[in-house]
Amino acid sequence: MSQIYHLTLTGFVGGSQFNAASVRRCLDGYSGRHVDVMIDSFGGSLAEGLAISGAFRDHGDVTVHFRGMSASAATIAAMGAAHVEISPEAMMLVHKVSMEFFDWADRNADQLDDFITALEKAKDELDALDTHVATIYAKRCKKPAKDMLELMKREVWLSPQQALDYGFVDEISQSDEDEDFKPTISKAQASAFKSLGLPLPPVNITSEDISIASQIINSVKDFFRMKHSSADSQGGTDNTTTNNVNNAAQPPQSEQATQEQEANNIASLQAQINELRDNSAKTNDAITQILDILQPGRSADTKNVVSQAVNNAGTKQQKEDSAFERFAKTSKSAKALFDSLP
Repeated sequence: MSQIYHLTLTGFVGGSQFNAASVRRCLDGYSGRHVDVMIDSFGGSLAEGLAISGAFRDHGDVTVHFRGMSASAATIAAMGAAHVEISPEAMMLVHKVSMEFFDWADRNADQLDDFITALEKAKDELDALDTHVATIYAKRCKKPAKDMLELMKREVWLSPQQALDYGFVDEISQSDEDEDFKPTISKAQASAFKSLGLPLPPVNITSEDISIASQIINSVKDFFRMKHSSADSQGGTDNTTTNNVNNAAQPPQSEQATQEQEANNIASLQAQINELRDNSAKTNDAITQILDILQPGRSADTKNVVSQAVNNAGTKQQKEDSAFERFAKTSKSAKALFDSLP
């Protein structure tokens, strides 16, 4: 019998599929009951990882199942579980805490002194965080914190047996029914992980899944196709035999039916954009791509329909970019700057 998970945590820690708020909501629904949690993530926000670890500890009866490849904040989240197991094909990684950093500016001597002071403060903060994380690992592994710090400094992937020997996990699963959780990541995840300076062992790299942004863009394109199809049927500009046969089999829609279909499409588009606005990680790119679709030559009423759909999606203020987004933007800017050098 295959393992049933009450909660599946994947992707960026702090993202829509792996965050403390959703974890607590799920655990509240299983108050006083055992909960099985699957984790398959390269990590993310330390703060979210600590919060999730606390949520597991508060619930009391949580078993974490490591599947695929888990690292960084994802391993910290698991430390609050009552029991941790890892599948034979999975791996895990612990490492020292890192902080986003990129700066390009001209400074005089006084400004440079200030900058050095800020860097020293940042290093002190990272040292404190490393000590705290090492203490958490040490408590579960029943080993000195200095040994955990040394392991974090090495930044090496641990096999299931090594994870068990260190004490990060309590057992290695003997089930052969978890093939769906073999190490497989997207190109974007692989690129971001390498950019963080963490080792990336051999994995299967696949293309990105269809995101909500792509779904919205496809909806807009479908709406355009529907509009043009309606205009062609009313204009009667194509008199080919093939189209005559198709028209005979499927009579053109009435104007009222077309308007109702348009209204339904607009309502669906508005609902999707509302959902997208709550996902700050994809909003800007999605809206930009939607506007890119509106090439010159599109009818004015089509532009108005999409513009109205975007405006009606609500005036909720955009959420602050996540740490992952800020890192990606900084990396992109740094690469552009480097490429511009002679």
